[in-house]
Amino acid sequence: MPESPRRFVISCGVMAVAAAIIAPARAADAATPPVFWVASGGGSARANVSCPTAGYGSVQSAVTAAQNYESSHRGAVPAVGSARARTPSR
Repeated sequence: MPESPRRFVISCGVMAVAAAIIAPARAADAATPPVFWVASGGGSARANVSCPTAGYGSVQSAVTAAQNYESSHRGAVPAVGSARARTPSR
C-alpha cells in the first residue's frame, strides 16, 4: 500500500478511537453528539461517519454545521474531526 493512503487509513482509525474515548459520557444525554468529519473531497452527499466518508470539504463548513447543531441541541458539544487532526476539536 502506498505510504500516503496507508497513513490516511491509520489516521482515520486513530481518530475514530480518539472520538470514542474523548467524547464525554453524560447520563442526561440519550445520544452522543455527532462528529462532523472533514476531508478533501468531502461533501453533503457523503455519509459523514468517518474520514473516508467525510461530510464536509472544509473545516469552516464543518465548524458552521457543528455550531448550528449545538444551537439546536442544548448542552450538546459536537466535535469536528479531520484526517490531519490528532483528536477531534470540541
